[in-house]
Amino acid sequence: MRKTTRRTKHRQDQNPNQLIKTLAISMGIVLFWQWMYPPKPPVTPVEAPAATTQSAQGGAGSTTSGSEASTETAKSPSLLSQLTTAHLAQQASALSPAEALTTLKGETHQVALNTHGQLSRWEITEVQYLRKLDQTRTEPYLIADSAEGFLKALQTRNSTPEGEPTPQVAPFLTPTLSVLVNDKPVQATFKVMGTASDREVTLSARAGDLELTRTFQLVTGRYGVDVDLKVLNHGSTPLKVKLLGATRALQDLSESQGSMFSPPLNMLESLCAHSDELERDALASLRDKLEDKEPMAFSRARWVGMNNRYFMSALSSETPIVCVQSTEPSAAGLANSTPTGTAPLSTTAVLFEGVLSPNEANTARVSLYGGPKKLEALKTNSPSLSEAIDFGIFTPICLPMLFMMRTFYEMIPNWGIAIILLTLLVKLLTLPLTIKQYRSMAGMKKIQPEMQALKEQYQKTDPMRFQQETMALYKKHGVSPLAGCLPMLLMMPIYFALYRTIYSAVELYQASFVGWLQDLSMPDPYLITPIALGLLMLLQARLNPSPGMDPTQRRMMTTFMPLMFGGMMLFLPSGLVLYIFVNTILGIFQQVWSQKQSEATA
Repeated sequence: MRKTTRRTKHRQDQNPNQLIKTLAISMGIVLFWQWMYPPKPPVTPVEAPAATTQSAQGGAGSTTSGSEASTETAKSPSLLSQLTTAHLAQQASALSPAEALTTLKGETHQVALNTHGQLSRWEITEVQYLRKLDQTRTEPYLIADSAEGFLKALQTRNSTPEGEPTPQVAPFLTPTLSVLVNDKPVQATFKVMGTASDREVTLSARAGDLELTRTFQLVTGRYGVDVDLKVLNHGSTPLKVKLLGATRALQDLSESQGSMFSPPLNMLESLCAHSDELERDALASLRDKLEDKEPMAFSRARWVGMNNRYFMSALSSETPIVCVQSTEPSAAGLANSTPTGTAPLSTTAVLFEGVLSPNEANTARVSLYGGPKKLEALKTNSPSLSEAIDFGIFTPICLPMLFMMRTFYEMIPNWGIAIILLTLLVKLLTLPLTIKQYRSMAGMKKIQPEMQALKEQYQKTDPMRFQQETMALYKKHGVSPLAGCLPMLLMMPIYFALYRTIYSAVELYQASFVGWLQDLSMPDPYLITPIALGLLMLLQARLNPSPGMDPTQRRMMTTFMPLMFGGMMLFLPSGLVLYIFVNTILGIFQQVWSQKQSEATA
């Protein structure tokens, strides 16, 4: 298994770690409070920058792949500046606008190609991801758009009156493929040379002494497009050639900020999988890397990409490449100025660098991915893109949970029911710990009369004796005030992992449950489930007997904490609220059953 490193020093993202931290801190406060101020009786315990590529030396015929790039030049900004120049010059192609050329169509996705030999549009046609225009009309989900199309859609969206349909603004820009000769970008007009089917096409162009050939093939089953790139030198002199591929995006800053209770709506990350590590950086992290002069170029990369919570755009190669992260507009194929409230980010791959002798050719093969972050689809890609799914430290628990949720869905094709069944399964597996917790609570309740007597006899006059007698009482009856908290602590990682699994599962995107819950990845539109959950939490808190608590402690445990957690539910995806709702109901039943068992044995 690969060792994965994620940069977290400056990150503001960590979807959905903000909420997990809030829950953990809140739970820690409760447990610490109970430990420091136990309830009064009767108590219910409750590389080194890798290198940029080296300029070919040694004369004609000398070539290097991205992985063989020199580490010497990586320490200088030369590659970054060259890439910037290349993409800035490429932007000048607006003087001769690209025209639509052809479209490749498959069962799950379709891509449009233009006369610049680039992808101009990437759409997902799978039923689950279709954009709903109204009750009867849908359109493909636009996952990546050209820079021109993106900016036009953004401008139209911002000027559309409220209540009227708006165009789709894609989360990503389409990946680009570039050729540089002597560090200058090559501009060419491509034509269709051959079409094998609706899923494969070969484009060709001539630029000076260079002949460029690109074959695009749609891949069924993994939202992919395989591209074969060929560069042939027809001239009489050697040519210094670079092949580049870039994934890019334009971050809407209003969608990159979350709050304590609500994760970011659409925060983008630049990804670079190199050696045994994964660079995962949001915009703020990339800017901090620049400020701190941390490496942003890496050798021996497997793939580069952009992703958000549910979708990703990636470029991979079975031959090691060099990747370079950037926040420069030109590196993302944009003009030097971007629309107000947006910021570019990109990850560029150096596919090949070397010198082509006369009549010499070089070929490179890359795989492009544009689709949902489904684990099985990402694993099918070669090399695997599965590292893009970020379960964090809970990965060993999340993966089996995701497998079980998918298994339940295959049995009953409703993701809401799959969540309920998964919650029941987790509750069943943690039942022994829950029973132990309730038994400890019942044991503590039984000794409350003796605890009260010790308090009246010793607490004010001899606190040390009171502590000694209390410990002796615990030992005599085989109970501990911490025994009720320990099972809770053991169950917390499981529940956090379940939360993380449901939060990250793209399977819930636009997945309906019943009635008004038509998208489990979004908050309840009518707030019915979070309000009902808040009431259930109040009920559960009041089921805990607390006659010995002082008023402040009682209000905290039975009113403040339930209301705080209930308020957090207003901003969560309805799939998560459904899980917590079912878990709370099961907890209430367990609590009632435990109290009846305690009364029966009293």
